[in-house]
Amino acid sequence: MVCERVDVVLEVSRLVDSDDPVCAALGERLRAELFSEEYGELGVELGRMFDSLYDDSTLTVRPDAEPPAEKMAALLANAITFRRTWEHRRDRRWSLSEYDLSLASFAAAVGWSDQEIADLIVAHRRKYGETRKGLRVDYLRRTIAKARGRRQ
Repeated sequence: MVCERVDVVLEVSRLVDSDDPVCAALGERLRAELFSEEYGELGVELGRMFDSLYDDSTLTVRPDAEPPAEKMAALLANAITFRRTWEHRRDRRWSLSEYDLSLASFAAAVGWSDQEIADLIVAHRRKYGETRKGLRVDYLRRTIAKARGRRQ
């Protein structure tokens, strides 16, 4: 039962994070309707799980953020797939969100802090001309959680 609850929360968060405005609006509507007291304890529990994905208490978002220089240089030099991801030279066309998650996953795998990963995503979004979503703490928090494999 817990797995199904987590899947519902993650699916709604995916919709809320969508680059498609229709999907994002649907996600917000589902969040408002499903994660409420109308559904009793389950609705309240789902609401708490969803809110935990948006915990912004430990991240500082700066539009001019840069990833840690030495760690970035090491990944670019030693991980060809990371470099190809950073340069948007993967085998197929990806959305910026897919690139963000891939970059965050590499950084998480080699021990970067949440703040360093957030800075990486902000810099990536800035490099490719789309900063709006990359400056949202809720988006950064969820992307980092997914990269670390946290299923809250």
